[in-house]
Amino acid sequence: MNLKIEVVGFEEREVVSKKTGEIMRFKEVNAYVHGCAKYPFAIKFDVAKGGNPPAPGMYELDPSNFYAGDFGKLSVRGQLILKPVLSSSKAA
Repeated sequence: MNLKIEVVGFEEREVVSKKTGEIMRFKEVNAYVHGCAKYPFAIKFDVAKGGNPPAPGMYELDPSNFYAGDFGKLSVRGQLILKPVLSSSKAA
């Protein structure tokens, strides 16, 4: 399986903390997953605090996104680490 993530943009959300009343801002990336279903499907994922969202384009998942979670189950991090897909030039 050749899984690709197509980043199309991001949104910034504001949430008010129920405990402190503090306004928290989150950046959420809008993307499509290619390669694991018949058609690409939409996903969202968070940007690390203080980080910048990736530029629009095609990416691959870095292997560090996966880890052994509770009871040894394969898990995926909520803040994805992406590697740009380098476009291959085709000879005419």
